[in-house]
Amino acid sequence: MTYLNWGSMFKLKSGLVGCALLALPASGFSAEVIGKKLELYGVMHGSVDYRDSDVPEAVVDRDSDDKFVSDDTILSSNSSRLGVKGEWSVTDDWSLIYQWEHGLDFTGTKSDAFSLRNSFVGVKSPWGDVLFGRYDTAFKMLGSKYSLMNDTVADRGAILGASALGGSLINTRADKVLMWRNKVPMGPGYFDWVAQYSQDCTKPSKHRDNNGCNLAALGLQWKGEVYSVAFAHDHWEDFYGSDIDATRLAVRAAKGDVTVSLIADIVQQDSETGINALDREAYGANVAYRLGPWNLMAQSFVVTDYEDTDDSGALMMSAGVERKVTSALKGYLVYTQTDNDSNARFQGVDGSHGEEVATLLGGTPKALSLGFKYVF
Repeated sequence: MTYLNWGSMFKLKSGLVGCALLALPASGFSAEVIGKKLELYGVMHGSVDYRDSDVPEAVVDRDSDDKFVSDDTILSSNSSRLGVKGEWSVTDDWSLIYQWEHGLDFTGTKSDAFSLRNSFVGVKSPWGDVLFGRYDTAFKMLGSKYSLMNDTVADRGAILGASALGGSLINTRADKVLMWRNKVPMGPGYFDWVAQYSQDCTKPSKHRDNNGCNLAALGLQWKGEVYSVAFAHDHWEDFYGSDIDATRLAVRAAKGDVTVSLIADIVQQDSETGINALDREAYGANVAYRLGPWNLMAQSFVVTDYEDTDDSGALMMSAGVERKVTSALKGYLVYTQTDNDSNARFQGVDGSHGEEVATLLGGTPKALSLGFKYVF
C-alpha cells in the first residue's frame, strides 16, 4: 500500500473558485409556490477536485470514458438536484402526495445533464405512505444515513455496494417500485420502516436493457436520543445477469459534539458468468466532531476478498473538514485514498460524486476536493 505524499498531492490552481462560491447568499429558502400543494426544493453542490488514478500516462490517453486521470484538476457537479413536491389533503387523515426530482450536471461534462431521481405519486394515511415510482432501495438509503462525506470524492459508493472489478453497482434506485414507508413514535425516539417491490427494476442510466429484473427490499431503523440501529436487505433477481442478496447493518452513537457510526455490508452474488466480484463483505467506521461552525470528519472502509479470489480487497481512508456558513450553506475540504490489493481495482471516486476516478489492478487512486453545498 502507498501513502499520502503531502508535498505533491494538491495542485488546485483554481482553488479561489471554491472561496468565491462561499460568498453565495447567506440564507437558504424553500419555495412554497401554492402552499403545501406545490413546493420547489433543491441542492446545489459543486467542487474543484484534484485527482490521480495511479496509472501510466499511456493508459490515461487511451481511456474513452475519462475515468483514468493523472495529476489533473476538474470542476464537478456532485448530485446537484432540483425538484418539486406537494401534498393535497383529501380528509383530515388522508392526502395525495407526489415528488418529481431531477439531477443537474451544471459542469457540462456529461451528455445526460438531467437525470431522473427519486420521483413518485402516492397516498399518505395514518398507516404510512404508499408510493409508486422510482426510488432509492432500502440498502442504498441506509448507506446514505450512516456515512459521512456523501456525494463528495469520499463518497461511500467506491467501496460499499461496489464490485472489485465493476465499480458501484448496487447503490442504486429501483424503477416501477411500489413502496410502503412509515414512522411511529417509540420511547424517546421513533421506529421507521420501508418495504419495496418491483417486477421490472430497469436501470436506464446504465444504457442497458435490464428487463426481467425483480427487487424485494426491506429497511428498518430505531432512532433514539443517543443511539440508533438500522438494518436493510435488498434481494435482486436477474440484475444484469445476477441474483444478489445485499444486507447492510449500521449503528450510531451521538453524544454532545461527537458522533460515531459503524456500518457493515454482506453481499452474496450468483452470476451467470461465474465471476462473483460482488460476493464479499465490507466494513466501515466514521467519526465526526463538531467544533462551533466547524465539523471534523474521518472515515474508513475495508472490503474483504471476493469469492475464490485472493488479494482482491481494498482499504479506503478519508478525512475532511466542513465550515458551516448558514443553516443552508457549507464549504468543505476532503481528501480520500483507496489502496487496492493486487487483484482488485475499486475506484478512488465512485457512487454519487459527479466525476469518477478509476484505476488498474492494485492501484492507489486519490483525490482532494474543495467544495460547497447549498440546500434549499
